[in-house]
Order: sequence, then structure tokens, then C-alpha cells
Amino acid sequence: PEFSWDSCCSDQGTRLRRALEEDGFAVIRGLLSVTEIDRLRAIVRDHLVRRGVCFGLGKSQPNAAVAVPQLGFVFANHNIVRLFKTILGEDQVVFTGHCDIHMNMLSGWHKDSGEAFGGYFHGDYFAANECRVYKIAVYLQNSDVHAGFAIRPGSHRSPAIMCGDEVPIETRIGDVVVFDVRV
Repeated sequence: PEFSWDSCCSDQGTRLRRALEEDGFAVIRGLLSVTEIDRLRAIVRDHLVRRGVCFGLGKSQPNAAVAVPQLGFVFANHNIVRLFKTILGEDQVVFTGHCDIHMNMLSGWHKDSGEAFGGYFHGDYFAANECRVYKIAVYLQNSDVHAGFAIRPGSHRSPAIMCGDEVPIETRIGDVVVFDVRV
């Protein structure tokens, strides 16, 4: 499911919530401005050139919300906050503090719900409709369907890593992919 930022927070809010419930993800086109992306790209590049950990043929900074305080402007970004308010249907949203930054990194299939570390949730949370924990991936460069993000729609409803068909996603500078952490 793909949404234009201009309309996703008014007419398409219901459609956006449904996409997240059914598919576990949505692509929001043009959420961040060129100026915001340039600023974010400079912060990420400057940090990862000097620090971070080598991982997946690139570099990563776990816990970047703390390790890279200059990222704070992203967490308070009006469009991002408005997006999460729309998704959750609430005015009060909570940022958990979990944030990583990556550069030139490759990754295999995984879920972001912490299974590799014992899991963040308990019980049959894959069937739980009230489990509404979402992340966003902010894209700082264009990627086509052959060299970027891929997802398995609906896999947030199964603990299996390889559940569902792989769907490659083309992303452009300024797009975000919002996704259920169970995908």
C-alpha cells in the first residue's frame, strides 16, 4: 500500500490504518522535505564515518536516539508525529526510544519484535489486534525494487520468518515505510 503524504492524514487515514492491520506496512511518499533529508543524511553520514559498529557489510549505530542526540529533530518532526497520530487514532503517542541508523548495510529476513533477544512481547501477540507498535524507516536515497527494502505482507500475523510472499518496495528520498514491528 502506497500513500501520498498530502492526503494520507485526511481522507486516507482509514485506508492507512487498514493497510497496517492487513499488510503490516505502508509506504508514505514525500513525508520529509529535501531540507530535512539533507540534514538527516549529513548527521547519519558524519556519525557513521567516525563511529558505529561494522555490521552487514556496512555500519550501524544501535540506540541512536541516545548515541546521536542531533537526531532529536526527527522524533519531534511535525509530519512524523502527525503520521503516528493518524495511524493510532490518538493524540497521545509514545516514542519508545528505539532507533538505529544504518549506512550501506545488508540484512537478512528478520522481525523487529525482538525474537533474536527473547522477544519484546509475551503470549500470542501475533494474533493480538491491540499490539500496535510501529516503526518507520526513513529513506535518504532512492532504491529500486532490486536493491532496497523487501517485505512479506501479512507476516505480522505469524511467528514464521518466511511467512508470505516477498514483495520488493521501491523507495525514494523522503519516503518512509511505516511497519508493524511483527512484520
